[in-house]
Amino acid sequence: MFLNKATNFQYDSYDGYGGGAGGFGGPGRQGGFGGGPPGGGFGGGFGGPGGGFGGPAGFDAAQSPLDAEIQVVIREIHNELGMFDASGEYGEQFKNARRLLAAESDKLENNIDPEWLEVDIPKPIKVTKKVLIPNFRHPRFNFVGKILGPKGASLQAMAKTYKCHIYVLGRGSTKDRNKEQELLSSGDPQYAHYGGPLHVKVETIAPAHIAYKRVAGVLEELNRILQPVGFPSYSKSLKGNFVEVSNFNCRCARIPLQDT
Repeated sequence: MFLNKATNFQYDSYDGYGGGAGGFGGPGRQGGFGGGPPGGGFGGGFGGPGGGFGGPAGFDAAQSPLDAEIQVVIREIHNELGMFDASGEYGEQFKNARRLLAAESDKLENNIDPEWLEVDIPKPIKVTKKVLIPNFRHPRFNFVGKILGPKGASLQAMAKTYKCHIYVLGRGSTKDRNKEQELLSSGDPQYAHYGGPLHVKVETIAPAHIAYKRVAGVLEELNRILQPVGFPSYSKSLKGNFVEVSNFNCRCARIPLQDT
Protein backbone atom coordinates (compact mmCIF):
# COMPACT_ATOMS: atom_id res chain seq x y z
CA MET A 1 0.00 0.00 0.00
CA PHE A 2 1.15 3.54 -0.69
CA LEU A 3 1.26 5.92 2.25
CA ASN A 4 -0.24 9.34 1.59
CA LYS A 5 2.63 11.41 2.99
CA ALA A 6 4.63 13.97 1.06
CA THR A 7 7.94 12.59 2.31
CA ASN A 8 7.13 8.91 1.72
CA PHE A 9 8.29 7.29 -1.50
CA GLN A 10 7.31 3.69 -0.79
CA TYR A 11 6.39 1.45 -3.66
CA ASP A 12 4.75 -1.89 -4.36
CA SER A 13 6.39 -4.82 -6.07
CA TYR A 14 4.93 -4.12 -9.50
CA ASP A 15 7.39 -1.36 -10.31
CA GLY A 16 10.31 -3.76 -10.28
CA TYR A 17 12.45 -2.29 -7.53
CA GLY A 18 14.35 -4.41 -5.08
CA GLY A 19 16.88 -3.63 -2.41
CA GLY A 20 20.07 -3.38 -4.44
CA ALA A 21 22.92 -1.02 -3.71
CA GLY A 22 24.06 1.93 -5.80
CA GLY A 23 27.17 2.05 -7.91
CA PHE A 24 29.30 3.90 -10.39
CA GLY A 25 31.92 2.75 -12.82
CA GLY A 26 32.65 1.56 -16.31
CA PRO A 27 30.38 0.76 -19.21
CA GLY A 28 27.43 -1.43 -18.39
CA ARG A 29 23.91 -2.23 -19.37
CA GLN A 30 21.11 -0.26 -17.81
CA GLY A 31 19.37 -1.99 -14.93
CA GLY A 32 20.49 -3.38 -11.63
CA PHE A 33 23.24 -1.77 -9.59
CA GLY A 34 26.94 -1.40 -9.36
CA GLY A 35 27.58 -1.38 -13.11
CA GLY A 36 26.93 2.25 -13.81
CA PRO A 37 24.79 3.72 -16.60
CA PRO A 38 24.94 2.62 -20.23
CA GLY A 39 28.20 3.79 -21.76
CA GLY A 40 29.96 4.50 -18.48
CA GLY A 41 29.76 7.59 -16.28
CA PHE A 42 28.23 7.40 -12.82
CA GLY A 43 24.89 6.00 -11.72
CA GLY A 44 22.80 4.73 -8.87
CA GLY A 45 19.41 3.09 -8.55
CA PHE A 46 17.44 0.09 -7.38
CA GLY A 47 16.92 -3.47 -8.61
CA GLY A 48 17.20 -7.05 -7.46
CA PRO A 49 18.91 -9.83 -9.44
CA GLY A 50 18.54 -8.90 -13.08
CA GLY A 51 17.86 -5.39 -11.86
CA GLY A 52 16.30 -2.52 -13.69
CA PHE A 53 12.72 -1.58 -14.06
CA GLY A 54 9.94 -4.13 -13.79
CA GLY A 55 7.15 -4.67 -16.26
CA PRO A 56 3.60 -3.37 -16.02
CA ALA A 57 1.38 -4.34 -13.15
CA GLY A 58 -0.86 -7.35 -13.45
CA PHE A 59 -4.04 -5.40 -12.87
CA ASP A 60 -7.17 -6.20 -14.84
CA ALA A 61 -8.82 -2.99 -16.03
CA ALA A 62 -10.80 -2.00 -19.07
CA GLN A 63 -8.53 -0.78 -21.84
CA SER A 64 -8.39 2.94 -22.44
CA PRO A 65 -9.71 4.09 -25.84
CA LEU A 66 -6.31 5.75 -26.32
CA ASP A 67 -4.47 2.41 -26.21
CA ALA A 68 -5.79 1.27 -29.58
CA GLU A 69 -5.06 4.68 -31.11
CA ILE A 70 -1.50 4.58 -29.77
CA GLN A 71 -0.90 1.20 -31.43
CA VAL A 72 -2.10 2.62 -34.76
CA VAL A 73 0.21 5.62 -34.42
CA ILE A 74 3.18 3.35 -33.57
CA ARG A 75 2.59 1.30 -36.72
CA GLU A 76 2.34 4.46 -38.82
CA ILE A 77 5.59 5.82 -37.35
CA HIS A 78 7.39 2.54 -38.10
CA ASN A 79 6.16 2.72 -41.70
CA GLU A 80 7.39 6.31 -42.01
CA LEU A 81 10.77 5.40 -40.53
CA GLY A 82 11.02 2.60 -43.08
CA MET A 83 10.36 5.13 -45.85
CA PHE A 84 13.20 7.32 -44.57
CA ASP A 85 15.56 4.35 -44.50
CA ALA A 86 14.58 3.23 -47.99
CA SER A 87 15.02 6.67 -49.56
CA GLY A 88 18.83 6.70 -49.32
CA GLU A 89 20.56 10.07 -49.57
CA TYR A 90 17.23 11.85 -49.95
CA GLY A 91 16.10 10.58 -46.55
CA GLU A 92 19.38 11.68 -44.95
CA GLN A 93 18.32 15.28 -45.54
CA PHE A 94 15.66 14.79 -42.87
CA LYS A 95 17.80 13.31 -40.09
CA ASN A 96 16.17 15.47 -37.42
CA ALA A 97 12.69 14.44 -38.54
CA ARG A 98 13.75 10.79 -38.39
CA ARG A 99 15.30 11.28 -34.94
CA LEU A 100 12.11 12.87 -33.60
CA LEU A 101 9.95 10.10 -35.06
CA ALA A 102 12.17 7.41 -33.51
CA ALA A 103 12.09 9.17 -30.13
CA GLU A 104 8.31 9.48 -30.25
CA SER A 105 7.96 5.80 -31.15
CA ASP A 106 10.13 4.85 -28.17
CA LYS A 107 8.05 7.03 -25.83
CA LEU A 108 4.77 5.56 -27.04
CA GLU A 109 5.98 1.96 -26.95
CA ASN A 110 7.43 2.25 -23.43
CA ASN A 111 4.90 4.68 -21.92
CA ILE A 112 7.62 7.27 -21.24
CA ASP A 113 6.40 10.69 -20.07
CA PRO A 114 2.96 10.13 -21.64
CA GLU A 115 0.78 13.12 -22.48
CA TRP A 116 -2.32 11.33 -21.17
CA LEU A 117 -2.42 9.77 -17.69
CA GLU A 118 -4.69 7.24 -16.00
CA VAL A 119 -4.71 7.77 -12.23
CA ASP A 120 -7.79 5.76 -11.23
CA ILE A 121 -5.84 2.51 -11.72
CA PRO A 122 -2.25 1.63 -10.70
CA LYS A 123 -0.95 1.89 -14.27
CA PRO A 124 2.83 2.47 -14.23
CA ILE A 125 4.50 5.05 -16.41
CA LYS A 126 8.17 5.81 -16.92
CA VAL A 127 9.24 9.36 -16.11
CA THR A 128 12.63 10.47 -17.45
CA LYS A 129 14.16 13.91 -16.97
CA LYS A 130 17.56 15.38 -17.79
CA VAL A 131 18.95 18.18 -15.62
CA LEU A 132 21.78 20.36 -16.92
CA ILE A 133 24.82 20.63 -14.66
CA PRO A 134 25.77 24.36 -14.72
CA ASN A 135 29.50 23.87 -15.33
CA PHE A 136 29.13 26.28 -18.27
CA ARG A 137 28.24 29.02 -15.74
CA HIS A 138 30.80 28.00 -13.13
CA PRO A 139 33.59 26.15 -15.01
CA ARG A 140 35.94 26.03 -12.01
CA PHE A 141 33.45 24.36 -9.66
CA ASN A 142 33.44 20.56 -9.27
CA PHE A 143 29.71 19.83 -9.54
CA VAL A 144 30.23 16.15 -10.38
CA GLY A 145 32.17 15.57 -7.18
CA LYS A 146 29.50 17.37 -5.19
CA ILE A 147 26.73 15.26 -6.71
CA LEU A 148 28.57 11.98 -6.17
CA GLY A 149 29.85 12.64 -2.67
CA PRO A 150 32.45 10.45 -0.94
CA LYS A 151 32.78 7.19 -2.91
CA GLY A 152 29.46 7.93 -4.62
CA ALA A 153 27.55 7.93 -1.31
CA SER A 154 25.54 11.10 -2.01
CA LEU A 155 24.29 9.84 -5.37
CA GLN A 156 23.47 6.41 -3.95
CA ALA A 157 21.61 7.94 -1.00
CA MET A 158 19.52 10.12 -3.33
CA ALA A 159 18.66 7.12 -5.52
CA LYS A 160 17.68 5.09 -2.45
CA THR A 161 15.62 7.88 -0.88
CA TYR A 162 13.55 8.64 -3.97
CA LYS A 163 13.54 5.17 -5.62
CA CYS A 164 15.00 6.50 -8.88
CA HIS A 165 17.79 5.59 -11.24
CA ILE A 166 20.14 8.60 -11.27
CA TYR A 167 23.05 8.96 -13.68
CA VAL A 168 25.70 11.61 -14.34
CA LEU A 169 26.16 11.62 -18.12
CA GLY A 170 27.41 13.77 -20.96
CA ARG A 171 30.65 15.43 -21.93
CA GLY A 172 32.97 15.54 -18.93
CA SER A 173 31.08 12.95 -16.88
CA THR A 174 34.29 10.90 -16.54
CA LYS A 175 37.88 11.94 -15.84
CA ASP A 176 39.20 10.63 -19.17
CA ARG A 177 38.12 13.07 -21.89
CA ASN A 178 40.14 11.26 -24.56
CA LYS A 179 38.37 7.99 -23.78
CA GLU A 180 35.01 9.75 -23.96
CA GLN A 181 35.83 11.05 -27.44
CA GLU A 182 37.03 7.63 -28.53
CA LEU A 183 33.80 5.98 -27.36
CA LEU A 184 31.69 8.73 -28.94
CA SER A 185 33.50 8.27 -32.25
CA SER A 186 32.69 4.55 -32.22
CA GLY A 187 29.11 5.39 -33.24
CA ASP A 188 27.67 3.05 -30.60
CA PRO A 189 24.33 4.54 -29.44
CA GLN A 190 25.10 3.78 -25.78
CA TYR A 191 27.98 6.28 -25.93
CA ALA A 192 26.03 9.02 -27.72
CA HIS A 193 25.49 10.88 -24.43
CA TYR A 194 29.17 11.91 -24.49
CA GLY A 195 28.29 14.21 -27.38
CA GLY A 196 25.85 16.17 -25.23
CA PRO A 197 26.27 18.58 -22.33
CA LEU A 198 27.06 17.41 -18.80
CA HIS A 199 23.80 16.45 -17.08
CA VAL A 200 22.03 14.33 -14.50
CA LYS A 201 19.53 11.81 -15.86
CA VAL A 202 16.69 10.82 -13.53
CA GLU A 203 14.20 8.05 -14.27
CA THR A 204 11.70 5.91 -12.43
CA ILE A 205 8.67 3.69 -13.09
CA ALA A 206 5.53 3.86 -10.95
CA PRO A 207 1.91 5.02 -11.15
CA ALA A 208 1.84 8.64 -12.29
CA HIS A 209 1.23 10.29 -8.90
CA ILE A 210 4.09 8.30 -7.33
CA ALA A 211 6.51 8.64 -10.26
CA TYR A 212 6.24 12.41 -10.47
CA LYS A 213 6.55 12.73 -6.68
CA ARG A 214 9.79 10.73 -6.76
CA VAL A 215 11.28 12.78 -9.59
CA ALA A 216 10.17 16.03 -7.92
CA GLY A 217 12.04 14.95 -4.79
CA VAL A 218 15.24 14.44 -6.78
CA LEU A 219 14.81 17.80 -8.52
CA GLU A 220 14.41 19.50 -5.15
CA GLU A 221 17.66 17.93 -3.93
CA LEU A 222 19.45 18.90 -7.15
CA ASN A 223 18.21 22.47 -6.76
CA ARG A 224 20.21 22.60 -3.51
CA ILE A 225 23.19 20.61 -4.75
CA LEU A 226 23.73 22.47 -8.04
CA GLN A 227 24.68 25.72 -6.35
CA PRO A 228 28.35 26.80 -6.57
CA VAL A 229 28.88 26.64 -2.81
CA GLY A 230 30.52 24.10 -0.49
CA PHE A 231 28.88 21.03 1.05
CA PRO A 232 25.17 20.98 0.12
CA SER A 233 22.32 21.24 2.61
CA TYR A 234 20.55 17.90 2.16
CA SER A 235 16.99 17.20 3.26
CA LYS A 236 16.50 15.15 6.46
CA SER A 237 15.34 12.06 4.55
CA LEU A 238 18.40 12.13 2.31
CA LYS A 239 20.80 12.71 5.23
CA GLY A 240 19.66 9.46 6.85
CA ASN A 241 20.36 7.43 3.74
CA PHE A 242 23.62 9.31 3.15
CA VAL A 243 24.88 8.21 6.58
CA GLU A 244 23.68 4.64 5.95
CA VAL A 245 25.41 4.39 2.56
CA SER A 246 28.57 6.05 3.91
CA ASN A 247 28.75 3.55 6.76
CA PHE A 248 28.25 0.70 4.27
CA ASN A 249 31.10 1.99 2.11
CA CYS A 250 33.36 2.34 5.15
CA ARG A 251 32.63 -1.24 6.21
CA CYS A 252 33.41 -2.48 2.69
CA ALA A 253 36.67 -0.53 2.67
CA ARG A 254 37.81 -2.36 5.81
CA ILE A 255 37.22 -5.85 4.36
CA PRO A 256 40.64 -7.32 3.39
CA LEU A 257 41.06 -8.73 -0.11
CA GLN A 258 41.36 -12.51 -0.30
CA ASP A 259 43.79 -14.23 -2.65
CA THR A 260 42.06 -16.67 -4.99
